[in-house]
Amino acid sequence: MILKTYQNEANRLKKLVTEKALHKDSSMSKQKMCKILGLTLMKLHLMFTRNFDMSYSDFINNLRVIEAKKLLADPTHRDRKKVEIARLSGFGSLSQFNVMFKRISGMTPSEYSVFHRNFVELTGENPPLSETPELELLLKGLKD
Repeated sequence: MILKTYQNEANRLKKLVTEKALHKDSSMSKQKMCKILGLTLMKLHLMFTRNFDMSYSDFINNLRVIEAKKLLADPTHRDRKKVEIARLSGFGSLSQFNVMFKRISGMTPSEYSVFHRNFVELTGENPPLSETPELELLLKGLKD
């Protein structure tokens, strides 16, 4: 019964992320998410570890990095400064953006831009946005 409740809340979270892009809000704290979902901090923690196999922070930061990858890959955003990409992705600062992007993707945002262009030239396709299959499935529903 408890696990089903967490599953219901996880499904509600997925819907909120896909419809409202909550991850793009740089002020989206654990406390704010708890209030939106009607959960305590402990229940939020358990929901993430049981349904997503990662922490809340990792989940949000992964979604933000994926959002940044989309923007970096989009030719209409090529002239944007990295600080703008960081802000549009939901990061509160350029330094946080750079650290999280490198930690999650294994390369800097600039390296990713070059990698993306080379990947598309060689294969004619876009590279995967995430190394995490669960996030990749969730992102199929995210609006651009």
